Amino acid sequence: AEKATGVVATDINPHAVICAQGNVNYNRFTHKIEVRQGSLFNPLHQNETFDQILFNPPYIPDSPSHIGWIDKAWNGGPSGRLWVNPFLKQVSRYLRQGGILLLLQSSLSGYEKTLKKLKRDNFSVHILAKHQLFFETLVLIQAVKQ
Repeated sequence: AEKATGVVATDINPHAVICAQGNVNYNRFTHKIEVRQGSLFNPLHQNETFDQILFNPPYIPDSPSHIGWIDKAWNGGPSGRLWVNPFLKQVSRYLRQGGILLLLQSSLSGYEKTLKKLKRDNFSVHILAKHQLFFETLVLIQAVKQ
């Protein structure tokens, strides 16, 4: 936020939104950061576009039968792609030409599919970082809109 002209932060969880707004207020960034509640791109205005979009989706595969607010932070549905797929369908609309997408994903949710989809959608894609955990590999994907 120190370097940005403005930041829009979104989350589906109202508790996370309250926490984020508290951090914005505490750090005196109310003039630069706007926190909105909603799912994926729903909280954004129709013609709003961005230079950068960062997305840390729920990506752990699990049954959607027991979804509370905490579960929504990590539960990516049976394939782990419950939120990733709809995000990928819309992201190009909200990212400016030459804009950068940073997306964190797990080997458990098929990040290779994400790489292929982004390439098909005319993004220049590469993996910025990988972190091996005992049951998964976390991957930070960078995609630049061409």
